[in-house]
Amino acid sequence: MPEAYPPSPGDSDSLLDELASYGSRTPSPQPGEDDPAALQEYIHKITKGELEAPVHQVMDTKKLYDLIKSEYIDLSPDYQRDVVWTSSKMICLIQSVMLKYYVPPLIFSHNNLRLMNEKMVCIDGKQRCTSIVRFMDGEIPFVSPETKEKFWFKDGPGKRKLLPIPLRRHFEQVNLPAVTYKELGEEQQRDIFQRVQLGVALSSAEKLQAISSPWAHWCSKLEKKYITAPNTLGDLLSWDIKRAKSFQNVVGFAYLAKCKVEGKEATSTGWMSLKGLLEANVPLDPHLMDEAEMAMSIWLVIAQRYYATAFDTVSRRVAPIESWFIPFFILVHMHRLSYSQLAQAIGDMRQELHDVFVGNVFANTKVSRWLLDWINRVESAKKRGLETAEEQWKREKAAQSQVEGEGKKRRKKE
Repeated sequence: MPEAYPPSPGDSDSLLDELASYGSRTPSPQPGEDDPAALQEYIHKITKGELEAPVHQVMDTKKLYDLIKSEYIDLSPDYQRDVVWTSSKMICLIQSVMLKYYVPPLIFSHNNLRLMNEKMVCIDGKQRCTSIVRFMDGEIPFVSPETKEKFWFKDGPGKRKLLPIPLRRHFEQVNLPAVTYKELGEEQQRDIFQRVQLGVALSSAEKLQAISSPWAHWCSKLEKKYITAPNTLGDLLSWDIKRAKSFQNVVGFAYLAKCKVEGKEATSTGWMSLKGLLEANVPLDPHLMDEAEMAMSIWLVIAQRYYATAFDTVSRRVAPIESWFIPFFILVHMHRLSYSQLAQAIGDMRQELHDVFVGNVFANTKVSRWLLDWINRVESAKKRGLETAEEQWKREKAAQSQVEGEGKKRRKKE
């Protein structure tokens, strides 16, 4: 018998905890059946937010594979987890599919139906879909539960035993259950994702990423632009940004920046503070957004031009708490220090931090307090004739905009 397939999320006490908070409200009186209009209004009120019924269907693995490879199915919306299943877990899924064991339904939102960029967004099932794609791409094998032999869907490097053609056809024709909603907004998608994941071990960073709010959307935008886009901080620095850690790092920086702009002290840098920031029903301050964007952009410039000065002073990779305070340090001092001075100070800060907290550079109150004190102690009086990072950034941005504008004019003439 094959290894048991990883169970789908079941009932969870956390759901009861989450829903218990609603019980404190004073219940409104329920109309009787003798007043159908009032009863209908009451029902509408207590079921507010009800979704349109989804379509339940099946999809064979060949079609699923083709839609994913053509990017018609989007496996990576912002709230989704990274690929976290191990190869052994993926192989277990392939066994379940091949042997017709139950596999939980995939959940999609079919969006942009009337536009040219029609997509199916995968709300739940990314790990299963990825396992199937990896198997059909020849990256993982099917392991016979009886003989323990490995069989591959495609030929590849080394000596491989290919899956018999009848079994390849059989696998391609296996139907998987799928639940498809139409035109769900991102907030509705996130809500479904959170509800489905109850009982599943999401990391702290993934829980933050699943929150839908203006603050979350803005932090996600910064993450995409400066960390996960090609040739940005995600590629340049040595640090752990898997499983939504890069998103959490941006939220940490945003929390520090908000405290500074509001003239408050960041008394706590714990997870609950970050969660509170994302869930706060407070509009974003345009000045804060501009300052934070500039700081992130300057951080990228420093990593591109002054990497050795800023990051080679310590052999260890950039810790999560450092990735909060480096852009925060830039935000505090970019109006008075130059690019090179900021890079030098970042290198000094990292070296002193790792000397003081040897092997213990973690996101806790002690380390955060030390970093805040260090940043406040830095002398940053502007030197006469020296171009500050802010001034240089604005000058280079204006020059780039001018070049892009001239390029557009030339293309129009052509």
